[in-house]
Amino acid sequence: MANPLRSFANRLAGLYNLIEMNREQYQLYTISKYYLGLAERGRKYPQIMSMTSNQISEASDNKITMNPGMRIMSHLASCAFRLCSLWETYNRPRNNYRYKYYIKQRNTFYRRDDHTQESIKNDILENLSHHIHYLLRDASGHKENNDQIPWEDRQYILADITNLKALDAMKEALDRIRTDLYE
Repeated sequence: MANPLRSFANRLAGLYNLIEMNREQYQLYTISKYYLGLAERGRKYPQIMSMTSNQISEASDNKITMNPGMRIMSHLASCAFRLCSLWETYNRPRNNYRYKYYIKQRNTFYRRDDHTQESIKNDILENLSHHIHYLLRDASGHKENNDQIPWEDRQYILADITNLKALDAMKEALDRIRTDLYE
């Protein structure tokens, strides 16, 4: 008799070859798909999906309870945390935008001389699925001084990313990670 929980997990993971994954990778991948699925429910709210995180925060009249837009953002951030962890289990942290556009000196990142805020934004938006999980993870999970350049750049970039753009890029990132790591 088939285990219904295992059957559900396999369907949730898209019936891809998960046998070669170790337990941690399997969990990260499966839970990423789960949170992405929760965020996908937001597609029934086109007005919210067309808003940026700043617009959703500003529109919230009650900062204590979560409105549908905040729930969508939290599901995307939860997915982002798992995707970053999954990617980093393969020792590929250099795919992180921080290392591409910034130099780290004494626990502080400085923008590389050959990049401007606008050039970083254009490149990231052009290749959003390569960076979205790091952007969202850093925006929700990294404590930084607000006067640090990466924080300013990230806010500048995220100002133009709607929930729908983030969701589509996250879906593409998950598919790419599955392809790169497991096939």
